[in-house]
Amino acid sequence: MNAIHLIVFLAMTNAQLNSYTQEIIASLKEYEDLERKTFALISYPTKLELLGVRNPDLKLVLKEVKVLSKEWPLQAKMDLAIGLINTGIMECVHLAFEYIGLEKKVLATFNESHLPSFMKYMDNWVCTDTFGVHVLGVAWRNNQIKTSTIHKMASHSDFWIRRLALVATIPFNMRSRGGKGNTEQTLAVCELLVADKHDMIVKALSWALRELLEHDKDSVEKFLVKHEHVIHARVKRELKNKISTGKKNPNS
Repeated sequence: MNAIHLIVFLAMTNAQLNSYTQEIIASLKEYEDLERKTFALISYPTKLELLGVRNPDLKLVLKEVKVLSKEWPLQAKMDLAIGLINTGIMECVHLAFEYIGLEKKVLATFNESHLPSFMKYMDNWVCTDTFGVHVLGVAWRNNQIKTSTIHKMASHSDFWIRRLALVATIPFNMRSRGGKGNTEQTLAVCELLVADKHDMIVKALSWALRELLEHDKDSVEKFLVKHEHVIHARVKRELKNKISTGKKNPNS
């Protein structure tokens, strides 16, 4: 794409961004499902508008978005994601996080200046976990986000932001996300939240430690012993199950 075409394309993208966003919303609405919406309202209540789109259908729309934006400049793709988040629609926010996670060159431009836009709706576990695993944790792993920023999240008054700090460790250790193991970074965050008794934090702490277990069993076991008197019983149970059976819940 030559310079003249690029300028025209950027202008067109800025002028039509809202139109593209509305097209995506229309595509999502084609898959609205009342049963799914009812389930979502119970499973992950949120202040976001819920359409009730099942995950396989959201993936179909995501595929459409990738095709639509295939030749777009990186900034236009980032702007589209932010535009989707700004709709205040749950499925649009979810889609935006997965979209940036798949657009590796766009993800490589993600930095701390993007955090306010992307963290606008951290009020449910789906948004928190999707952003943490697909975007924030990968950016942190790639040194685009400061470790000090993650640690500040771990001390935040909002439990969703504290959970986000733990979830951001997942890409360091989850093999399917390219994780090769990072004991130091993972346990540093776990140390900050080991005594937190909020259910969303307890579940995320267990998840973070179980992922690290695949790479450094000894360090996880030492962590359990060190914090025996403060760590939640659920975390101890799930880790011990994982160690002995390979599953957090052996009957599942």
